[in-house]
Amino acid sequence: MSLVNTDVALPFRHGGVEPSGAPARSMPVGAPSRSDDPSTAGGAASQLFQQAAGSAITRDLASVVGSPSRMAITNDLAVVSGQPSQMASSLSSSSTSNVSQLRITEIFYSLQGETSRVGLPTVFIRLTGCPLRCTYCDTAYAFTGGQNMSMSEILGQVAGYKPHYVTVTGGEPLAQKNCALLLSALCDAGYEVSLETGGALDIGVVDARVMRVVDIKTPASGEVEKNRWENLELLTAHDEIKFVLCDEADYQWAKQLMMQHHLADKCPVLFSPAHGTLNATLLAEWILRDRLPVRLQVQLHKLLWNNTPGH
Repeated sequence: MSLVNTDVALPFRHGGVEPSGAPARSMPVGAPSRSDDPSTAGGAASQLFQQAAGSAITRDLASVVGSPSRMAITNDLAVVSGQPSQMASSLSSSSTSNVSQLRITEIFYSLQGETSRVGLPTVFIRLTGCPLRCTYCDTAYAFTGGQNMSMSEILGQVAGYKPHYVTVTGGEPLAQKNCALLLSALCDAGYEVSLETGGALDIGVVDARVMRVVDIKTPASGEVEKNRWENLELLTAHDEIKFVLCDEADYQWAKQLMMQHHLADKCPVLFSPAHGTLNATLLAEWILRDRLPVRLQVQLHKLLWNNTPGH
Protein backbone atom coordinates (compact mmCIF):
# COMPACT_ATOMS: atom_id res chain seq x y z
CA MET A 1 0.00 0.00 0.00
CA SER A 2 1.44 3.33 -1.04
CA LEU A 3 1.76 6.36 1.20
CA VAL A 4 2.21 9.92 0.08
CA ASN A 5 2.89 12.45 2.81
CA THR A 6 2.64 15.66 0.88
CA ASP A 7 -0.24 17.91 -0.08
CA VAL A 8 -0.12 16.59 -3.63
CA ALA A 9 -3.53 15.15 -4.36
CA LEU A 10 -5.52 12.80 -6.53
CA PRO A 11 -8.00 14.07 -9.58
CA PHE A 12 -14.76 18.54 -16.55
CA ARG A 13 -14.05 20.93 -19.15
CA HIS A 14 -16.40 23.06 -20.95
CA GLY A 15 -15.91 27.82 -22.00
CA GLY A 16 -18.19 30.55 -22.72
CA VAL A 17 -18.07 34.22 -23.50
CA GLU A 18 -17.47 36.22 -20.37
CA PRO A 19 -19.89 38.97 -19.42
CA SER A 20 -18.47 42.45 -19.53
CA GLY A 21 -16.11 42.98 -16.63
CA ALA A 22 -15.85 39.27 -15.82
CA PRO A 23 -12.44 37.59 -15.61
CA ALA A 24 -11.05 35.51 -18.43
CA ARG A 25 -12.91 32.23 -18.54
CA SER A 26 -9.82 30.08 -18.04
CA MET A 27 -6.76 31.09 -16.09
CA PRO A 28 -3.91 29.40 -14.26
CA VAL A 29 -4.92 28.69 -10.71
CA GLY A 30 -3.25 30.97 -8.31
CA ALA A 31 -2.87 33.78 -10.83
CA PRO A 32 -1.87 36.98 -8.95
CA SER A 33 -4.70 39.04 -10.42
CA ARG A 34 -7.62 39.09 -12.80
CA SER A 35 -7.94 41.71 -15.53
CA ASP A 36 -10.82 43.06 -17.52
CA ASP A 37 -8.46 43.71 -20.42
CA PRO A 38 -9.81 41.67 -23.35
CA SER A 39 -6.25 40.81 -24.33
CA THR A 40 -5.89 38.72 -21.18
CA ALA A 41 -8.90 36.62 -22.05
CA GLY A 42 -7.29 35.16 -25.15
CA GLY A 43 -4.19 33.08 -25.55
CA ALA A 44 -4.09 29.40 -24.80
CA ALA A 45 -7.54 28.09 -24.03
CA SER A 46 -6.62 26.21 -20.92
CA GLN A 47 -3.56 28.04 -19.55
CA LEU A 48 -2.78 24.94 -17.56
CA PHE A 49 -0.29 24.92 -14.74
CA GLN A 50 3.23 24.03 -15.60
CA GLN A 51 4.03 20.51 -14.56
CA ALA A 52 7.36 21.38 -13.04
CA ALA A 53 9.68 18.89 -11.39
CA GLY A 54 8.32 18.03 -7.99
CA SER A 55 4.75 18.98 -8.82
CA ALA A 56 3.82 15.71 -10.49
CA ILE A 57 2.05 13.03 -8.53
CA THR A 58 4.55 10.37 -7.59
CA ARG A 59 4.78 6.86 -8.95
CA ASP A 60 3.68 5.56 -5.56
CA LEU A 61 0.46 7.49 -5.96
CA ALA A 62 -0.03 6.16 -9.49
CA SER A 63 0.32 2.65 -8.15
CA VAL A 64 -3.10 2.84 -6.54
CA VAL A 65 -4.59 2.44 -9.99
CA GLY A 66 -4.58 -1.26 -9.34
CA SER A 67 -6.46 -1.02 -6.06
CA PRO A 68 -8.09 2.39 -5.39
CA SER A 69 -10.48 0.89 -2.87
CA ARG A 70 -7.52 -0.07 -0.68
CA MET A 71 -5.30 2.94 -1.08
CA ALA A 72 -4.28 4.92 1.98
CA ILE A 73 -2.91 8.41 1.48
CA THR A 74 -2.06 10.87 4.22
CA ASN A 75 -2.45 14.62 4.74
CA ASP A 76 -4.71 16.26 2.13
CA LEU A 77 -5.44 13.02 0.28
CA ALA A 78 -8.35 10.77 1.14
CA VAL A 79 -7.81 7.85 3.44
CA VAL A 80 -10.10 5.32 1.86
CA SER A 81 -8.71 2.10 3.26
CA GLY A 82 -10.66 1.78 6.48
CA GLN A 83 -13.33 4.31 7.40
CA PRO A 84 -13.98 6.52 4.34
CA SER A 85 -16.98 8.07 6.08
CA GLN A 86 -14.51 9.78 8.40
CA MET A 87 -12.79 11.55 5.50
CA ALA A 88 -14.39 14.94 6.14
CA SER A 89 -12.70 17.06 8.78
CA SER A 90 -14.60 18.12 11.88
CA LEU A 91 -13.02 21.53 11.68
CA SER A 92 -15.25 24.36 10.52
CA SER A 93 -14.74 25.88 7.09
CA SER A 94 -13.88 29.23 8.65
CA SER A 95 -10.99 27.75 10.63
CA THR A 96 -9.60 25.79 7.69
CA SER A 97 -10.14 28.20 4.77
CA ASN A 98 -6.53 29.37 4.86
CA VAL A 99 -4.98 26.12 6.10
CA SER A 100 -6.63 23.37 4.06
CA GLN A 101 -5.22 22.97 0.59
CA LEU A 102 -6.12 21.09 -2.55
CA ARG A 103 -4.17 20.29 -5.68
CA ILE A 104 -5.83 22.12 -8.58
CA THR A 105 -5.23 21.71 -12.30
CA GLU A 106 -7.46 24.56 -13.48
CA ILE A 107 -10.38 26.80 -12.64
CA PHE A 108 -12.37 28.08 -15.60
CA TYR A 109 -15.73 29.51 -16.64
CA SER A 110 -17.66 27.79 -19.40
CA LEU A 111 -20.91 26.09 -20.38
CA GLN A 112 -21.85 22.85 -18.64
CA GLY A 113 -21.45 20.17 -21.29
CA GLU A 114 -23.20 17.32 -19.50
CA THR A 115 -25.87 16.33 -16.95
CA SER A 116 -29.32 17.89 -16.60
CA ARG A 117 -27.62 21.29 -16.28
CA VAL A 118 -26.17 21.13 -19.80
CA GLY A 119 -25.75 24.53 -21.41
CA LEU A 120 -25.73 26.51 -18.18
CA PRO A 121 -22.80 28.89 -17.51
CA THR A 122 -20.72 27.24 -14.82
CA VAL A 123 -17.41 27.61 -13.03
CA PHE A 124 -15.38 24.39 -13.11
CA ILE A 125 -12.80 23.46 -10.50
CA ARG A 126 -10.67 20.59 -11.78
CA LEU A 127 -8.73 18.75 -9.09
CA THR A 128 -5.47 17.03 -10.01
CA GLY A 129 -4.92 13.29 -10.05
CA CYS A 130 -6.99 10.14 -10.49
CA PRO A 131 -6.61 6.52 -9.31
CA LEU A 132 -8.40 5.23 -12.43
CA ARG A 133 -7.22 4.92 -16.04
CA CYS A 134 -10.34 4.59 -18.19
CA THR A 135 -9.78 3.69 -21.83
CA TYR A 136 -11.71 6.75 -23.04
CA CYS A 137 -10.33 9.29 -20.55
CA ASP A 138 -10.32 12.80 -22.03
CA THR A 139 -8.58 14.63 -19.18
CA ALA A 140 -5.28 12.77 -18.84
CA TYR A 141 -3.55 16.14 -18.59
CA ALA A 142 -4.98 16.37 -15.06
CA PHE A 143 -3.31 13.16 -13.85
CA THR A 144 -0.23 15.10 -12.71
CA GLY A 145 0.97 18.64 -12.19
CA GLY A 146 -1.39 21.23 -10.82
CA GLN A 147 -0.81 23.67 -8.00
CA ASN A 148 -1.57 23.67 -4.30
CA MET A 149 -4.20 26.25 -3.38
CA SER A 150 -5.78 27.21 -0.08
CA MET A 151 -9.52 27.10 0.33
CA SER A 152 -9.73 30.89 0.44
CA GLU A 153 -7.74 31.21 -2.80
CA ILE A 154 -10.09 28.80 -4.57
CA LEU A 155 -13.20 30.54 -3.27
CA GLY A 156 -11.75 33.90 -4.26
CA GLN A 157 -11.19 32.88 -7.87
CA VAL A 158 -14.65 31.34 -8.10
CA ALA A 159 -16.26 34.49 -6.72
CA GLY A 160 -14.54 36.56 -9.42
CA TYR A 161 -16.76 34.96 -12.05
CA LYS A 162 -19.97 35.69 -10.12
CA PRO A 163 -21.44 32.29 -11.06
CA HIS A 164 -24.66 30.62 -10.04
CA TYR A 165 -23.41 27.07 -10.79
CA VAL A 166 -20.11 25.52 -9.73
CA THR A 167 -18.88 22.02 -10.66
CA VAL A 168 -16.04 20.24 -8.89
CA THR A 169 -14.46 17.66 -11.16
CA GLY A 170 -11.27 15.87 -12.08
CA GLY A 171 -10.05 13.09 -12.52
CA GLU A 172 -11.38 11.94 -9.20
CA PRO A 173 -12.05 14.83 -6.81
CA LEU A 174 -13.02 12.63 -3.87
CA ALA A 175 -9.50 11.19 -3.70
CA GLN A 176 -8.51 14.46 -2.02
CA LYS A 177 -9.72 14.57 1.57
CA ASN A 178 -10.32 18.30 1.51
CA CYS A 179 -12.67 17.98 -1.45
CA ALA A 180 -15.51 17.42 1.04
CA LEU A 181 -14.61 20.66 2.83
CA LEU A 182 -14.47 22.55 -0.48
CA LEU A 183 -17.90 21.29 -1.53
CA SER A 184 -19.45 22.41 1.76
CA ALA A 185 -17.72 25.79 1.57
CA LEU A 186 -19.08 26.36 -1.95
CA CYS A 187 -22.59 25.49 -0.77
CA ASP A 188 -22.20 27.85 2.18
CA ALA A 189 -21.24 30.60 -0.29
CA GLY A 190 -24.64 30.21 -1.98
CA TYR A 191 -23.69 28.40 -5.19
CA GLU A 192 -25.56 25.50 -6.81
CA VAL A 193 -22.84 22.89 -6.57
CA SER A 194 -22.35 19.61 -8.43
CA LEU A 195 -19.67 16.96 -8.10
CA GLU A 196 -18.48 14.72 -10.93
CA THR A 197 -17.05 11.49 -9.51
CA GLY A 198 -15.84 8.26 -11.07
CA GLY A 199 -17.79 6.07 -8.65
CA ALA A 200 -14.83 4.22 -7.11
CA LEU A 201 -14.88 6.11 -3.80
CA ASP A 202 -17.46 6.69 -1.09
CA ILE A 203 -19.96 9.44 -1.99
CA GLY A 204 -21.38 9.39 1.53
CA VAL A 205 -18.85 12.02 2.63
CA VAL A 206 -20.40 14.63 0.32
CA ASP A 207 -22.60 17.46 1.63
CA ALA A 208 -26.29 16.67 1.04
CA ARG A 209 -26.72 20.00 -0.77
CA VAL A 210 -24.39 18.88 -3.58
CA MET A 211 -25.69 17.18 -6.72
CA ARG A 212 -23.55 14.06 -7.05
CA VAL A 213 -23.04 12.88 -10.63
CA VAL A 214 -21.78 9.33 -10.27
CA ASP A 215 -20.11 7.60 -13.21
CA ILE A 216 -20.67 3.83 -13.31
CA LYS A 217 -17.76 2.25 -15.16
CA THR A 218 -18.72 -0.21 -17.92
CA PRO A 219 -16.69 -3.26 -19.04
CA ALA A 220 -15.16 -1.41 -22.00
CA SER A 221 -13.89 1.34 -19.68
CA GLY A 222 -11.30 -1.08 -18.34
CA GLU A 223 -12.24 -0.13 -14.78
CA VAL A 224 -15.52 -1.96 -14.15
CA GLU A 225 -14.04 -3.79 -11.16
CA LYS A 226 -13.45 -0.46 -9.40
CA ASN A 227 -17.14 0.44 -9.12
CA ARG A 228 -18.16 0.97 -5.49
CA TRP A 229 -21.58 -0.64 -5.59
CA GLU A 230 -22.46 0.59 -2.09
CA ASN A 231 -22.82 4.06 -3.62
CA LEU A 232 -26.05 2.99 -5.34
CA GLU A 233 -27.81 2.79 -1.97
CA LEU A 234 -26.72 6.36 -1.16
CA LEU A 235 -28.22 7.99 -4.25
CA THR A 236 -31.13 10.41 -3.91
CA ALA A 237 -33.43 12.12 -6.39
CA HIS A 238 -31.03 15.09 -6.20
CA ASP A 239 -28.21 13.04 -7.77
CA GLU A 240 -27.56 11.65 -11.26
CA ILE A 241 -25.98 8.47 -12.65
CA LYS A 242 -23.88 8.48 -15.81
CA PHE A 243 -22.85 5.61 -18.08
CA VAL A 244 -20.20 6.27 -20.74
CA LEU A 245 -20.81 3.59 -23.38
CA CYS A 246 -18.26 2.31 -25.90
CA ASP A 247 -20.28 -0.30 -27.80
CA GLU A 248 -23.51 -2.31 -27.81
CA ALA A 249 -22.15 -4.73 -25.23
CA ASP A 250 -21.68 -1.77 -22.85
CA TYR A 251 -25.22 -0.63 -23.64
CA GLN A 252 -26.73 -4.04 -22.86
CA TRP A 253 -24.69 -4.26 -19.66
CA ALA A 254 -25.84 -0.82 -18.52
CA LYS A 255 -29.46 -1.57 -19.42
CA GLN A 256 -29.44 -4.76 -17.38
CA LEU A 257 -27.81 -3.05 -14.41
CA MET A 258 -30.28 -0.20 -14.57
CA MET A 259 -33.23 -2.57 -14.51
CA GLN A 260 -31.76 -4.83 -11.84
CA HIS A 261 -31.21 -1.97 -9.40
CA HIS A 262 -34.19 0.17 -10.49
CA LEU A 263 -31.80 3.07 -11.01
CA ALA A 264 -34.29 5.25 -12.90
CA ASP A 265 -36.47 5.20 -9.77
CA LYS A 266 -33.60 6.54 -7.68
CA CYS A 267 -32.46 9.48 -9.81
CA PRO A 268 -31.98 10.61 -13.44
CA VAL A 269 -29.87 8.24 -15.55
CA LEU A 270 -27.58 9.54 -18.31
CA PHE A 271 -26.33 7.49 -21.27
CA SER A 272 -23.37 9.07 -23.05
CA PRO A 273 -21.54 7.67 -26.12
CA ALA A 274 -17.77 7.56 -25.70
CA HIS A 275 -16.61 10.41 -27.92
CA GLY A 276 -15.20 9.13 -31.22
CA THR A 277 -15.97 5.51 -30.30
CA LEU A 278 -19.74 5.01 -30.30
CA ASN A 279 -22.03 6.79 -32.79
CA ALA A 280 -24.52 8.96 -30.90
CA THR A 281 -27.29 8.37 -33.44
CA LEU A 282 -26.92 4.61 -33.02
CA LEU A 283 -27.15 4.95 -29.24
CA ALA A 284 -30.26 7.11 -29.63
CA GLU A 285 -31.89 4.41 -31.76
CA TRP A 286 -31.16 1.74 -29.14
CA ILE A 287 -32.69 3.91 -26.39
CA LEU A 288 -35.84 4.51 -28.45
CA ARG A 289 -36.09 0.87 -29.48
CA ASP A 290 -35.94 -0.32 -25.87
CA ARG A 291 -37.95 2.61 -24.49
CA LEU A 292 -35.42 3.25 -21.76
CA PRO A 293 -36.16 6.01 -19.23
CA VAL A 294 -32.75 7.63 -19.68
CA ARG A 295 -31.36 10.93 -20.94
CA LEU A 296 -29.01 10.84 -23.94
CA GLN A 297 -26.16 13.31 -23.60
CA VAL A 298 -23.56 14.11 -26.23
CA GLN A 299 -21.09 16.37 -24.39
CA LEU A 300 -21.91 19.86 -25.63
CA HIS A 301 -18.43 21.21 -24.90
CA LYS A 302 -16.87 18.78 -27.38
CA LEU A 303 -19.28 19.88 -30.11
CA LEU A 304 -18.43 23.53 -29.45
CA TRP A 305 -14.69 23.39 -28.66
CA ASN A 306 -13.52 19.91 -29.67
CA ASN A 307 -12.44 18.97 -26.15
CA THR A 308 -9.89 21.77 -25.83
CA PRO A 309 -8.69 22.01 -22.19
CA GLY A 310 -10.31 24.86 -20.33
CA HIS A 311 -13.74 24.35 -21.94
